[in-house]
Amino acid sequence: MNPPEIEKILRSAPVPPVPEGLQDQLTRQARRNPGNTPRDPAAERGWFRRGWPIFAWGGAALACASTLLVQQMEIRGLQESLQAVQSESTSSETPDVVVAATAAPTNVSSAEDERAEIARLTAEIARLRDAANSAGELAAENQRLKAQLTAASGLSAEDLERSQAARERAESIRCVNNMKNIGLALRIFATDNGDRFPPDILSMTNELSTPKILVCPADFSHKAASDWGSFTAANLSYEFLALGTVGAESEPSRVAVRCLIHGNIGLCDGSVQMSQGDGSNLLRRLVNRNGKLYLE
Repeated sequence: MNPPEIEKILRSAPVPPVPEGLQDQLTRQARRNPGNTPRDPAAERGWFRRGWPIFAWGGAALACASTLLVQQMEIRGLQESLQAVQSESTSSETPDVVVAATAAPTNVSSAEDERAEIARLTAEIARLRDAANSAGELAAENQRLKAQLTAASGLSAEDLERSQAARERAESIRCVNNMKNIGLALRIFATDNGDRFPPDILSMTNELSTPKILVCPADFSHKAASDWGSFTAANLSYEFLALGTVGAESEPSRVAVRCLIHGNIGLCDGSVQMSQGDGSNLLRRLVNRNGKLYLE
C-alpha cells in the first residue's frame, strides 16, 4: 500500500460519539478549580497532619534538654556539698564533719542515693585526712634527716643544698655522656645497615660497649644489667623514639632517645641536648608531627 491509500483508510475511521453530559461536567470542574491546577490530596489533610514529625522531634529534644538540666543541677549540688565538707575537714579535726556532710543538701532524688553519697563523702574525708597526716610526717622526717646530716657532716643547710645541686648536675652530665654513646651507636648501626636504625636495643649490642650506659645515673628504680645475656626492659632508663627508622640522616632534628628523669634529648644526628633546671627549656621546643617528636 502506498501512503495515499494508508491516509485514506485512516481518515475513514469511525468518529466516537461525545459522552452525554460531558460539557456540564467540564463546566463544574472549571468552576471548582479556576486555575486548572491539579488537586494535591496531601495539601488538603491539614497543617497538623503534615507537621507532626517536626513536633515529635522537637518534643523529644526538649525532654532531653530538661533531663540534662536537672542532672547538671544535681551534680552541681553534690560538688558544692563536697567542697563544704572538705573545707570543714581542713579547719577542724573533730568528727563533726561527718554530721555536717549528712546535713548538707545533696539534691538527691532518693534516700538510697543520698546515703550512698554520704558514705562516699565520708570515705573521701578520711582519705584526705590520711594524706594530710602522711604529708606532715614526711615533712617532719625530712627535716629530721637534714638535721642529722648537718650535724654529722658539720655543714650548714645552705652548704648541703649546694652540694645536692652539684651532685644532681654531675649526674645529669653523666647522663648526657651515656646518651652520646647511645647516639654514636645508633649512627654506626645506620651506616652499616643502609641508613636504618636498629629495630630494638639488642640488635646493636655490637655498637654499644656495655649495657650499663642504658641506665641513667639518677635512676634508682632500674638496675643496670651485668651483661647482654641478662638484659631486659627492667634494665633500661631511656626512652627510644626512633627505632627502626629509615633515612635518619634526612631528619637530624628528630628525637631519637630521651631521658625521662633529667629531660635530656638525643637527636637522630647523634647530638645530645642537655636540659636546664626542670627541663622546660627543651619541652617548649618539642614539636609533634605525624607522631614524631622534633626539636625546633
